[in-house]
Amino acid sequence: MVSVPIRRGMIPFCWREGRINCNPRPLRSGTWGSRCGRSRAWLNLRYTSDYDADPAVAINQTEVDDFLTTNLFVGHDFAGTGMAEGLSLRFNADNVFDEEPPVYRSNQGVNYSGWTLGRVYELGLTYEF
Repeated sequence: MVSVPIRRGMIPFCWREGRINCNPRPLRSGTWGSRCGRSRAWLNLRYTSDYDADPAVAINQTEVDDFLTTNLFVGHDFAGTGMAEGLSLRFNADNVFDEEPPVYRSNQGVNYSGWTLGRVYELGLTYEF
């Protein structure tokens, strides 16, 4: 199996008969966002459609289900003087609805397909001087 790095994860695929097989059909991702003054927010949807399981490694399975995750980001750049000058705050929530990746029963010990660790929260603070 070969893996191709895709931003925050890996998408496994295999090459058979001169074409890519046993992999998610095209990963679809859409991001909608807005900025208002010093604040910004983005909503990102990542969708992988169902795909054929690799018959060489799949155990009692011919297809892997589709998968959708929703990610949210908000941030604010503070203005002012003193300590607030150069201060930025960010909040990110990956997999907001805590979607479980589809099951891919494999004889290689990896029994899921997808790139999520479950719901993940990140809080960031940046200070530029």
